[in-house]
Amino acid sequence: MTDAQLTEDMLFLDREFRKVVESHFGVRLKHDRPSMAELDRLFAGPLAQLAQDDFRSASVMTAAYLGETVRALAGGHWHHDLSLGPGIADVPGLKGFLRVLARAEKRIQSGGSEALMDFLQAACPLRH
Repeated sequence: MTDAQLTEDMLFLDREFRKVVESHFGVRLKHDRPSMAELDRLFAGPLAQLAQDDFRSASVMTAAYLGETVRALAGGHWHHDLSLGPGIADVPGLKGFLRVLARAEKRIQSGGSEALMDFLQAACPLRH
């Protein structure tokens, strides 16, 4: 898979995820911190069971949204690493490869102890 194909796929999945959240829960997600906090709240409650019922799809769609939020706030680009899978590379100010799928899976499995907001804060620190 090329990075361009991955980007196209992730943009599609991000849009679909935001549509699902809006249609099921009435929440319009943006690519910002307040929306990420709202998503964590949903994962701690009503979204938890839906995500557990279809873990793989929920993980990939959550990863797409998380990655697009990182890109909106800090930059970077989608990159498919053969050993690590899809993630975000070249985020200004960060070294390394952001494994958004692994983080999304942890969030869904944790039941609340692995907040997406913590990941976002680390990847996109507030600039003063």
